[in-house]
Order: sequence, then C-alpha cells, then structure tokens
Amino acid sequence: MDNTILQDISIFAKEKPKLLIVADRYLPKVDGVLGTVNEFIKKSKDDFDISLLVPKFSTAKLQGIKPITLKLTKKLKIFEYPLTKLCFSNLRKTKKAVKNSDIIFLQEYGPNCIMAYWYARRYKKKIALYIHNTPWEFSAAYFNLSQRIFTLVTKASEFAMNRMDLIIIPYKEYFKELSEHHIKTKIELTKLGINITKFSPTQNKQQERQNLNLPIHKTILTYVGRFSKEKNLQLIANAMKHLDSKSFHLLLVGDGDKEIKELFKTYENVTMTGFVNNVQDYLKASDIFIMPSRTETTSLATLEAMACAVPVLATKVGFIQSYLKRGYNGEFIPKEEPKILVKKIMKLVQNPSYYRKLSLNARNMVAYQFSWGRSISKMKKLLKSLI
Repeated sequence: MDNTILQDISIFAKEKPKLLIVADRYLPKVDGVLGTVNEFIKKSKDDFDISLLVPKFSTAKLQGIKPITLKLTKKLKIFEYPLTKLCFSNLRKTKKAVKNSDIIFLQEYGPNCIMAYWYARRYKKKIALYIHNTPWEFSAAYFNLSQRIFTLVTKASEFAMNRMDLIIIPYKEYFKELSEHHIKTKIELTKLGINITKFSPTQNKQQERQNLNLPIHKTILTYVGRFSKEKNLQLIANAMKHLDSKSFHLLLVGDGDKEIKELFKTYENVTMTGFVNNVQDYLKASDIFIMPSRTETTSLATLEAMACAVPVLATKVGFIQSYLKRGYNGEFIPKEEPKILVKKIMKLVQNPSYYRKLSLNARNMVAYQFSWGRSISKMKKLLKSLI
C-alpha cells in the first residue's frame, strides 16, 4: 500500500473527537461546577480535542485551554454574577463553537448552555448534560416564582432534557426524580470526585491559622460556597447570636448576595474571604463545617471538608442525605432551627472522642468512595459512546 495512504489512515485514526464544554461560571470564581470542569479537562486532554465556552469573567486559561468567552450584561445578575448577554456577537461565537464540535457537554442549564443547546439541536450535534442542579428545584429555592412561571420553567426544562442524547447524574436518587418528570433520555450515573491529596487532614492546625490570620484559640465554624438565598445562610447568622464570641469564630469562604453579606457585618467574630483559590487551606484551619443549604446535589464543598477530616453539620438534602451518616461521619441539622444547630455544635465541642470519631470516619469515607480517576474514566467512556 502507498506510504501516503498509510500516513493518511494513521492521522485519521488518531483524530480526537471535538468536545465543547459549556458552563455559566468561570475563573476567578471557583465552585463545584468549575471544579468538575477543571478535573475533567486535566484527565481528558489526551482523549478529546477540548474547547471551552464560558462567560467573560476572565480570559485566563484553564488547564492550558484558552476559553471562548461571551459578553456579560451590566445589570442582570444571579449570585452577584453578571449574566451572559443576549447579543449577536455572543450568538455568533456560540454558533461557530457548536458547529466546530462533535459533542456538546453542558454543565447545568444556564444562559450559555441554553444558547449552545439551541445551536446543537439546529446542527444535529450530540448533546450531553451533567446535572449539578435540577432547574425546577433550583428555581423554586432561589427565585420567588409564581406557580404559573414555575410550571413553565419545569415544562421547558423537561422538553429540553428529552431532546438531549445523554444525561449524567451525580447520585442514584436522581433516576427517580427525572422519571417522575417524564425524562426519557438515556441517563447514566457518575459520581463527582474529590482530590484527596489536595484536600487532606493537616498535621498543624495552629500553623494553618497563623498563615491565614485566623484566631488560634477559638473554635472555627466554616461555610464554603456561594452567598445566595438557597444556601440558607440566615440559619448560621441566627445561630451565631447564641454562641460566645470569645470562644467561636465564623469563617465564610465565598461571595455573592450583598444582602446576605450584610447579615454578618455586625458580628466581630466573622471572617468573610470572598472567592479564593486555596479553599483547602481554610478547611484545614477549620474545626466544624456547616452546610445549611435548602437544596444541593452532591455538595463538593461538604465532601472536601470531610476529606480534610472536618466534622460536618448539614441539612438533609440532595446526595448529602446518602453519604452523611448521622453519628458516624457527621450530623444532620434542620433548615429552620438555629438553636438545634447550636446544640449540635456544642455536642462536638464538648465531646472530643465523638469529634475524633466523626473526623476519622469522614476522611475514610471520602477517600474510599469518591475517586476522580474512576469518575472521569466513566464520563469519558459515556461521551465517546455518543460518536
């Protein structure tokens, strides 16, 4: 056979599928969605020709990939994030990015993802969706929608999901929820993972605190995540009224709604960091992690705290209610009872042996059950099956 033909065959065989990852969040704002995208790219560069379509919060590269960025509005915001602008230049960029790709991998279902979905349907591209939050559940928790508008959001989401090629869910209970919403698309389970080397117990908590200018001799209570309505930070604010400021310090790692931040400005024993890129350092400096949310899916922040051997107090929502075992690796708290939250905090503080038990079991559970390597491997296989 002619050598030129052999070379052409070899080149064709090595050609990688073109994968467009679409998200509605980007650097420098880091959350569970972007964390997932970062880990996926890190472990999938050799398997796909990857492009990124994201809002223009920055033009920084992610794992060496220069993003395709979309213009933002000046007024409309969610969680203090400007929304992607509906304009010709953004539509043109989205159209081009979709046309140049084989698979469109949507992260949640926000404005960027809706535009990409529309063009993907138009140009008959394969569409996969990773569900970080179901649209109807998020809408109910975050927005004060009338029943009519809520029904429209739900029906529109169901319509779109039923016209995708693959939906990936982070925990098995989602099968039932999507079935109840009459979703017929192929659904596969792939847990999210944790970098258990990066998120690991510290050998010197005092040094971690000195490095971050945090109190050394107080019990540090920590929350990591967005400041938004569905996160229910009011519960923590109310609980702080019943805790001695000389003994306890609240650490809030994240940013968002200005009104929510105002809740904590009257407290002297509160540190608000804003968005940071070294969450692991703050978790290692913490004593107790609190997740008061009204709605969650996996809650990577909770798993990251557990990986750092920080005992967790969390509401019974989403996947948390499956991996958190009361009295074994954490405790559940009600969404509207600050005095019970205080009681649970004091139980941990006053019982060192119980505290150590929860810490050790939390770390061991995450290290054993949540591996990024295994999760990304399955994700890659599922996406390749679409071609």
